[in-house]
Amino acid sequence: MIAGLIIRIGIEFKSINTLKQIKYPQDAQSFKNTFITYYKKRLRTHYIFTPVILLCYIIGFIMLMPFFEASLSIGFYTYIRVSGVVIITVGVVLIFKQIQKELLSIKQLME
Repeated sequence: MIAGLIIRIGIEFKSINTLKQIKYPQDAQSFKNTFITYYKKRLRTHYIFTPVILLCYIIGFIMLMPFFEASLSIGFYTYIRVSGVVIITVGVVLIFKQIQKELLSIKQLME
């Protein structure tokens, strides 16, 4: 679970650095092409890496559940189960909203 989170943070830092390295003083067409390339890489990140990382996180959480059940009280174990599902659900919703926003950006750039 932690490795998935670290990988995701690394991917985001790399993406931010790529965005910072875009040179703004260039002609409009090459600037547009640069942004289209950037957003296509972001979409690849969202459609390939994000589902794999989320799946690894969910598998790690499920693998930890027997240890939680054995060592925690019933109430706290139930809390962890419920909050885990809620956190994963909210995270997935936020990630897919971001994907939709970036899809809209690339569609607008293509026009």
